[in-house]
Amino acid sequence: MLCSSSVQLFYSEIAVASGQLKKHYQPRKSEEIVKVKVEGNKVPLYGAGASLAAFNYRFYRVPLRLELDIRSRADLMGKLVRTKYRIRVSCSLVVDSRIDEAIRFKDNSCSYD
Repeated sequence: MLCSSSVQLFYSEIAVASGQLKKHYQPRKSEEIVKVKVEGNKVPLYGAGASLAAFNYRFYRVPLRLELDIRSRADLMGKLVRTKYRIRVSCSLVVDSRIDEAIRFKDNSCSYD
């Protein structure tokens, strides 16, 4: 199976960072953990600054939304039959400045289209 994906990180309705998952091959019935670098440089937060100003400057929690657009292609019976899939995933998360570890998603924090 060949997969590719675009990743965007939103604060309010403003895209603050984006990334792209490189195309890779994944064998059938396998699992793989893939890292994606998501970055944003000099993103203006016009209209979103009022809620950011209310945070305590030493400790803050920022609500974000992570959106993935995943496309995959599978070849069946060699290349005789080719199927394509597309799914959109949206996950809510909160980044806490006091915690320096990986963000774990709750079971009900993501929706799939």
